Amino acid sequence: MTHHPTPTAPVRVLLALVTALLLAATAACGGGGAPSTEPGIADESGEPVTDDTDIDRLAGHLADLGRDNIAEIVEDRENTDVTALEAPYLTDWTLYRIAHRGPAQDLEYIVGDGPDEALFLRADPDSFARMLAEDGVEIDSGTTAETIARDYLYATRPTDFHSYVVDGTDDIKLSKSEEEKERPRIEREHGEDVHPPKAAEGSSGEYTVTAYTVYGMSLQRHTIAFGPDGAVDDNVDTLADDLPTPVSL
Repeated sequence: MTHHPTPTAPVRVLLALVTALLLAATAACGGGGAPSTEPGIADESGEPVTDDTDIDRLAGHLADLGRDNIAEIVEDRENTDVTALEAPYLTDWTLYRIAHRGPAQDLEYIVGDGPDEALFLRADPDSFARMLAEDGVEIDSGTTAETIARDYLYATRPTDFHSYVVDGTDDIKLSKSEEEKERPRIEREHGEDVHPPKAAEGSSGEYTVTAYTVYGMSLQRHTIAFGPDGAVDDNVDTLADDLPTPVSL
């Protein structure tokens, strides 16, 4: 089970509260934000879904899941784009990005859709693991493990603070007022440690991936172990909780 510790240092309480207030509406609806340039499913690649049968099936599965509001968004063809994402490790399931242009804000949802049901993945690591198990995914190489780990972190990212995968300290987004002063310090303290998702094969052929994310004002290291039957064990260590990140991205 993944645990995301919330930044708590007193000198950062005000900024954290402002961040939480600005993100509250997004968190309640499932998330949103500007397009990402990360590799994997975060890079905005994929095929637009325009076939009525596919749209109706996805909306029906979401309604069956109790996500009637998202089902209605999927069927709003004028204001919603549905994209089938590139996830080559999946066979019977498909990852979809649902991007909705709302009157107050844009919304984004990541959903896994199988032959008989859909799973809502945002802030729900267990559902991602269940999707892997239902699809019968076999992780037979380090490259596949790294791809799945990156997609897992993107699809299941929390909703209370901004969270994103970083391949190095240069990927950490800092507030403009602190960039010049803080970038050298962060590079000095963490530059040699932070790297793209990297897999290691165990003696039994199972893979563990080390990856890094920014979560709110924290730099986190994830050690993600992939077990049999799609099991995902994500252990999180906080390396820093004082990043001068911008209030919004």
